[in-house]
Amino acid sequence: MKTTAHTSDRATPLALLSNHGRVATLTLALGLIVVIFAAASMAKTVFGPRPVISGDEANPERHAEQQRAAFSKYLAQITGRSLLSVPPPPRRIADEPQPSEEPYRPPPPPATYGGPAITAMLSDTIWFANGDRLSLGKSNSDVEVIALNPPWDATLKWRGVEFKVPLFDRNTLIREHKQGETATSQPPPDDDPDDDPDDDTRPESTDTPPTTTDTPPAQ
Repeated sequence: MKTTAHTSDRATPLALLSNHGRVATLTLALGLIVVIFAAASMAKTVFGPRPVISGDEANPERHAEQQRAAFSKYLAQITGRSLLSVPPPPRRIADEPQPSEEPYRPPPPPATYGGPAITAMLSDTIWFANGDRLSLGKSNSDVEVIALNPPWDATLKWRGVEFKVPLFDRNTLIREHKQGETATSQPPPDDDPDDDPDDDTRPESTDTPPTTTDTPPAQ
């Protein structure tokens, strides 16, 4: 029992602590070491000698010019580039067209109608494909209504030229067919019906001459 009591009297302070106490003590020791190194570095910076400035840094204007040139190179490396795709090559800027020395000539009048199409026509009013509606004799900035022929077409003035703009196309095939039937429905009269080669009603010819009271029949 005396040996045991002597051993417990010589136990270290860490042995008297629990596991949580030992971890806390080690953490505190590491923190103190870090603080000591940081304080030594700060003291050296504050109380140490001043760093030597090179010749370029001693001239602020020259140093700024060098930094500006280096910064321009850095920008040129990333300008117009993408991290996800390869950019296309830069487009060539086309040269500005030179003014022509020829005098201005107005364009010729249009040969075909190029204004808005007709979508509906009722009485003296026309509806256009662009949403405008004009009556007979009215006009807008593009079209003027000259005449109407409902429901087939209308005469419109576009860019100073009158055009006949259709709404429904007439069926020319039926008209030509009817005219052909009218022309061929009444054939010309035939003056000599005996000349018809297909007529089978003509009497058959015989070699025996007709008999009369004066001529005896042929033997």
